[in-house]
Amino acid sequence: MKISENVHKEMKSKVKAASNTTSHVKQEAFGIAWSEPGSKFAYLKSLEDALTKPKNAEFMKMYASPAKSGAPFALFEVGCGEHYCREMITSLRSLAVQYTANGNWDAWCVVDEACNKLLDRELPLGDMICNKLPIQELLSVGSVNDLFHKCASARLWVPQVLTNLASYERLVYLDSDTMITDSIQPMLQIMKKQNAAAFSMVEGMDSTICAGCGWYNTKPSRRAVGAGVNGYNSGVLGINVHLWHQEGIVDKVLGILQEAKKGQVLLELGDQDILNLMAKRNSSLLQQLPCEFNMRSDFPCRGKFDYHTPVVIHGSRNIFHKKWKKLYEALIHQTHTMLYEWSNEQRFAMSLWEASGVNVSSLFED
Repeated sequence: MKISENVHKEMKSKVKAASNTTSHVKQEAFGIAWSEPGSKFAYLKSLEDALTKPKNAEFMKMYASPAKSGAPFALFEVGCGEHYCREMITSLRSLAVQYTANGNWDAWCVVDEACNKLLDRELPLGDMICNKLPIQELLSVGSVNDLFHKCASARLWVPQVLTNLASYERLVYLDSDTMITDSIQPMLQIMKKQNAAAFSMVEGMDSTICAGCGWYNTKPSRRAVGAGVNGYNSGVLGINVHLWHQEGIVDKVLGILQEAKKGQVLLELGDQDILNLMAKRNSSLLQQLPCEFNMRSDFPCRGKFDYHTPVVIHGSRNIFHKKWKKLYEALIHQTHTMLYEWSNEQRFAMSLWEASGVNVSSLFED
């Protein structure tokens, strides 16, 4: 579904009008010198300052009358800079393969100026429109989006902004290096049935197959942060909007940042570590998703006898340009065929994964 053009025009004009009052926030957010000597904790101070800074009144006025799309769910991705933007567009095309105009979810793209121009040339993606949320809007409400990697932490602020714009019950964040290869509906159903956790993620490694494995078990400092047995990967993140706000997630983030500034915790993986540590301390905040919703090269997602069919393939560690390059190319080619050459009847009768003809076992077995 597409949020009305009038709403977008109003947003654009008001953001421009408010630019003078928010420029200091933008400069502070993007002025973090990651490589300069002595800047080890610069991101912590900047993030804390931005979170506690009073919200820009002019910007917040534009959300006084939220647009009602009618969809209970929204899926969103972040694209900053040409590389990640093109990656995001490829991912969104795979999502668009299963999109229907009367579906129960909206798609949103968090973009910078460069990505905004690229996306304009690509939209619509089949029948799917990706509503745009400029990264400047997150900056206007006090976010620091370059925490650890460019725009990587934007996902932590989207619930505050997007849910003021439309009445979504739940959000699903997808990394730009993902391909959605089967229906996303089962994940939405799982999130809908479960109403006790603020966010949902897939394990970093399957603890039923290998307990004590993976990144979060390689060092004591990482074990101190990782939730559960093997920690969790935030490349696919489900958010229960009501509980996210009710549990005071932003306040919890601030608390963890204070600890990091004092050297009490080490946050090597940015917002993923923050989410893990929150869940480690309060397991009720986290719902574990089945592994097929975030299948990665270092996580052979399988049952007792066979591999699960992936719903989301995650190309973390640049694997789509290494070992899984042929898979990535095959999925991109099949996405284009299904989206632009097949009829809707053909497209809805078969998943992208089925149509690609790839055997899951070939991804993990030499």
